[in-house]
Order: sequence, then C-alpha cells, then structure tokens
Amino acid sequence: MTARDYAREAVAEKYQLGGVRVPSVTEILKLAGCSSVAGLTHVDPAVIEAAGARGREVHNWLDLADGGYIQLEDILTDVDPKVGKRLEAFLRFRDDHPARETLCTEQSYVNPRWRFGGTVDFIGKLTPKDPPAIIDYKTGSEYPEAALQTAGYALLAKDGVGPMKRYALYLLYTGKYRLVPFEDTTDEHDFLGCLATARWKLRHGWEIEK
Repeated sequence: MTARDYAREAVAEKYQLGGVRVPSVTEILKLAGCSSVAGLTHVDPAVIEAAGARGREVHNWLDLADGGYIQLEDILTDVDPKVGKRLEAFLRFRDDHPARETLCTEQSYVNPRWRFGGTVDFIGKLTPKDPPAIIDYKTGSEYPEAALQTAGYALLAKDGVGPMKRYALYLLYTGKYRLVPFEDTTDEHDFLGCLATARWKLRHGWEIEK
C-alpha cells in the first residue's frame, strides 16, 4: 500500500458502528504486520509525505473525472509533472478500456458483521459482459498486500454488488499503467486472519494510529 492509502482512510469518523470506532482495511493490515509501507522506517518521512500528497492529488482528480466534473486532458499541463504523468497513465487505461462502466467511485462502507470499514476507489465493469470489479488506484510501488487490501474491500462491497473481480491499477511515473488482477481465492481468508490479529491487538492495548 502507498502512503496515500493511509491518508485517505485516516478519516476516522467515517468508520463507526453505534458510535464506536472500527478499523479501516489499511489499518487492519498495518496492525497485523502486513504493511510494507509501515516498514519503511529508513525512508525520510518528508519523502513519504510528499508521495502521499501526490497520491491524494491524483486520487482527487480521478474522482472528479469519474464523476464527470472535469476532463483530465484539460488539466495535464496545469498540474505538477509527477501528477500529470499519473493522470496520463490513467488516460491510457481509459482509452484501452472504452467500454468501462462505472457503478460508483470513492464509496465508503462499514461491515456490521466483521466490524471494519474502508473506502473503495472504483467499482464497475471493464466491459458490459464482465462481472463487477473493484479497482484500487495506486501511484506508488507494487506491494503484495494489495491482494489482501482488495479482498477486504470486496468483503465490504459484495453484499450490495455480488461476486466481484479485484484489481490494482498502478499509475506509473512514466505515463504508463499496470492493471494487476488478484485471483487467489484464499485472499479473503487471509484478510480475515489479519482482521483477527488486529482485533486481538486492539483488545490488548495496541492503538490505531491517528
């Protein structure tokens, strides 16, 4: 996961049940020790924060574009070049998937059974014949826990949508993209294992970082 993931899901008030704070998907993975970004203690915090800010800006532009409020082509020369290259990558993805259908974007959920929350970047179809898919936008490096992250999002969203495919869309600094599918059926089981570990830690004195 990227620094943006933590910043985006740090809106604690969003994830509550009966007035009680519940952890987000990314917080669960961090508590369970399955976060590569959390282990980057050797990296200057200013570098991590700059990457997070860049990711948040990209994410905000994509949300506006998916909502039909802006045309990404109109802002490419007005934004930071590192942001512009990620937006250019998204335009390549969009052009390669002209039949893509949007069901919802930036949708927040809280699961009352499992008692956790999260915000999904994109739910839709790559083609009209495809089942719905979760796509998580990424602007940083590839980390293996993205499979668990999207499994957590699928647990949150599938009650209202049904079975879903899962992807991470890596928007690269080169202006290109990588769409990575996650097809391991054990990912959901493994995420629930992380959730169990996170709950145990929270019961025994660990805290969710602010």
